[in-house]
Amino acid sequence: MVATKKIHYRNLTEDLKKKIINIYYDRKELTFVEISDLLGVSEGSVARVLTESGINTKRKNRYTLNEEYFNIIDDENKAYILGLLYADGYVGDNHFNNFVLQLKDRDIKG
Repeated sequence: MVATKKIHYRNLTEDLKKKIINIYYDRKELTFVEISDLLGVSEGSVARVLTESGINTKRKNRYTLNEEYFNIIDDENKAYILGLLYADGYVGDNHFNNFVLQLKDRDIKG
């Protein structure tokens, strides 16, 4: 197997940086190494682009946030979850996209 030379961070274009971010979110099953191989960039470049973009790269937290989810309350689950958050939830600060409910609420689906 012949190793191919990968693009170093300093040679990345803005388009390639955007591709790294998009692939990271769109193909959650891929590792840094697989993204690196797919795009022909170094693994360190993948990590640096994501870090500099302020993206949390911890695998368990790799989700996107639908900021418009509660704009229209069109089903019973949304209404229940929103009411529960207002009454008993904790919403994180500007550094985290999270909310906290008690363990007994874990079976609720949104």
